[in-house]
Amino acid sequence: MATELATTAGIDIEQALLGAIFLNNEAYQYVSTFLEPRHFLDPLHARIFDAAASLIRNGQRADPFTLKRYFEDDEPIRTQWGSVAVVQYIGRLLANAATAVNATFYARTIVEYAARREVQMLMAGIDFARGDLGTLSAGIERAAEVIRAASGAKAITPRRFGFPDPKSIAPRPVIMGGHYIRRYVSATIAPGGVGKSALVSVEALALVSGRRLLGSAPRAPKKVWYLGEDDQEELERRFAAVMRYYGICADDCGDRLFVQSFRESKIIVAEQQNGGTVINVRDIDAVVSSIKSFSIDVIIIDPLVKTHRVPENDNSAMETTYGAWVEIAERGNCAVELVVHSRKASGGQAKTVEDARGASSQLGAVRHARLIVRMTKEEAEPLGIEPEQAGLHIRIGDTKANMAPPPSDIHWLKLASVCLENGLDDDTADTTKADQVQVVTEFRAPATFDGVAWHDIDTLMRALKAQPRRQSEQAADWAGHLVGEMLGIDTSTKGGRSRVKAMLRAWRESGALKVERRLDETHHERPFLTLGTWAFGRNERVVATDNTDTTDTYRHHVTDTVANATKTSPTPPPL
Repeated sequence: MATELATTAGIDIEQALLGAIFLNNEAYQYVSTFLEPRHFLDPLHARIFDAAASLIRNGQRADPFTLKRYFEDDEPIRTQWGSVAVVQYIGRLLANAATAVNATFYARTIVEYAARREVQMLMAGIDFARGDLGTLSAGIERAAEVIRAASGAKAITPRRFGFPDPKSIAPRPVIMGGHYIRRYVSATIAPGGVGKSALVSVEALALVSGRRLLGSAPRAPKKVWYLGEDDQEELERRFAAVMRYYGICADDCGDRLFVQSFRESKIIVAEQQNGGTVINVRDIDAVVSSIKSFSIDVIIIDPLVKTHRVPENDNSAMETTYGAWVEIAERGNCAVELVVHSRKASGGQAKTVEDARGASSQLGAVRHARLIVRMTKEEAEPLGIEPEQAGLHIRIGDTKANMAPPPSDIHWLKLASVCLENGLDDDTADTTKADQVQVVTEFRAPATFDGVAWHDIDTLMRALKAQPRRQSEQAADWAGHLVGEMLGIDTSTKGGRSRVKAMLRAWRESGALKVERRLDETHHERPFLTLGTWAFGRNERVVATDNTDTTDTYRHHVTDTVANATKTSPTPPPL
């Protein structure tokens, strides 16, 4: 009697669920992760559910009309409405439709009834009279598994550690620079206009060409799929500018670069419906399918906000959104890079990666996050950069790296303007001016002694020996003015002044110069800089370059060309 009741109730519930899916296809999204055709009692219902699921996964509408082609050749069936054609039966299911909100409950009930039927069959196959305890034990264990699956429960078994040889463990699948990691999601965070898109565009071309453009290169060229918010022509301008600046041609990239606009290809992985967050299985499956079909190694989403329709301040909603991209990275076996806007902060730039716009917990799903920060005027001065040029320099800082310690060295980059030389002389064109496009380039702060000839330093030391100068930079006869004059450094600029001060500091620390207190022109005792333990050379011109080990050059020069001293300088100047 109970079995008959369960059977009758099971048919009604199956009808209600199928009707709910026809009424609102979103109901399928609520149940697709656990409900399968095999769970249905009625074989026809299993076929109807499978056909509807196929349509929905392929981005099509599932309703009695679109399902007609699957069942129009079926024989009539006997129902509570009498003998009817299958297509008519499907149409009548709408009358018994449940609401989409209740779809999960109905689906769980269908799975539970399926579990009960399987348990009954298991028990029916056991010969209790013979006392077959082994079969009985196996049947009970299987029944428990079925019931757990029906209730949504699962068994979690501890995994014993195998103590593998470290050399046998596969290395982390880092594609480039510790930021792009296969099967993981990374994020680049900054306010608008700082250079996020320009940065990832250069990195995309580094990946596809295999060239070291910003200090990093992949082990071998990779396939990259870039999706940006600008229109297609603007994206083409950006990549053309990068290729023009770095001398990259189409042959260097092969067929490995894919670039398109969100204006043409909309991807929504999560959206809010009826007060809850719903994963868009159709779009996720489509993205994964394309990644696999084209063997994409890295997909860059610029920006993340273009791929969801959920409140950014909702922790749960944003965790779901990031989780969707984690799933794509895992299923597609690729690296996912998300470009994320930061919240507005004082001074116009974010302070940490936690300033990513939206809910604070969203970065939990990200394996590596980095923050792009503009150079401040205070940072520009010691680097010899004029204050008005500071905004053209950026650095990557405050990284959140779950696999390795964050880098301590500051990596400065510079935004350069590249002319595409695409101006039009056509009278019908809107403009005749060629486009200027921003490109991220390497920036190496000049070392204190770069390009300085040792001959000139030698002459400078002779001048300081003959006439010591004041240590204070406020003094009219400050030693730094003499350094600038003799070495060709403009001490009227902040950058030049900072560089000269660094030179004087290096010479004081090495002992080449020393401080003595002397009377100035007003007969007041003041600190003066005068010659220390400097060993004069023979006026040989030696210039430090990027490829010159300046410290070794100095030691060799001073050791072999001592003129007025019997020993070498005890310590070469720091360079």
